Amino acid sequence: MKLPSLFAAALLGTAALAATATPSFAFCGVIEESASSYKVRVAVRTADRQADRKIRQLFRQHGRKLVLDKRVKSCVGGALAIDANGNQTEGPSRCTTTVPFCVNP
Repeated sequence: MKLPSLFAAALLGTAALAATATPSFAFCGVIEESASSYKVRVAVRTADRQADRKIRQLFRQHGRKLVLDKRVKSCVGGALAIDANGNQTEGPSRCTTTVPFCVNP
């Protein structure tokens, strides 16, 4: 067997292995979903459901390689105010759910 044909056979074998190997890489990110409502409880629940939907999508794609960190919830607004007629009014609250995650190789 000549040297060029041996080199070509080795190159073909390496190319076949590289083509069948699955790429493995790690990455991290943050899922952040927000919702607003006049009731804080409704806004938190809506933001949580939206975040859960994205987490399920990631879990379907990456399975047990998905690692989630603690979920953080924060709300702004929803304060009581008194208008010119002396009536109490409540503004809408905006709640955000944040879930950090990493996908391991």
